[in-house]
Amino acid sequence: MTSRAICSTALLFFALTGTAVAQQAPAPAAPAAAAPAMAPASPVVLANSCASCHGVDGKGFAGTKVPAINGRPAQELSTIMKSFKADQVTVTIMNRLAKGYTDAEIDSLAGYFAAIR
Repeated sequence: MTSRAICSTALLFFALTGTAVAQQAPAPAAPAAAAPAMAPASPVVLANSCASCHGVDGKGFAGTKVPAINGRPAQELSTIMKSFKADQVTVTIMNRLAKGYTDAEIDSLAGYFAAIR
């Protein structure tokens, strides 16, 4: 083999291996740090969305079909809200509203309204 053939073969080898190295995928980026968990909203803040139908104190409004929710047992309120959330009761808008709350938020709301007399 002549030196010209050796040089051509070596040049071809380095050109091909250099291309293969250049085409390798970059190393994966380090995973992003998890976002810090948000602090749960206070029951007072959550209850603001209930006020337009049930009143700020949960006592409802005279002459409407919207029930008073103040002073009812927390477990009862929580169970009712979770049945709305699960679409087990769909006769009101409550099933759509309840889907916006986590179970922990529902329990918090239930405790808040149960404590109001």
